[in-house]
Amino acid sequence: MITDVLEKKTNIDMAATDALKRHPELLKTWLDGVNTVSGANGLQAVQTVLGVK
Repeated sequence: MITDVLEKKTNIDMAATDALKRHPELLKTWLDGVNTVSGANGLQAVQTVLGVK
């Protein structure tokens, strides 16, 4: 991700999104027990937005 931003001049938001799409397993640890504002499962919400499982 850092290489994408510094060397390829990729937008930081795009680089982060691409990194999470390549490594969706990171989301499980980061979002364990997190809910959306409306109370839905946070992990499922982010997976849906990113199009990953």
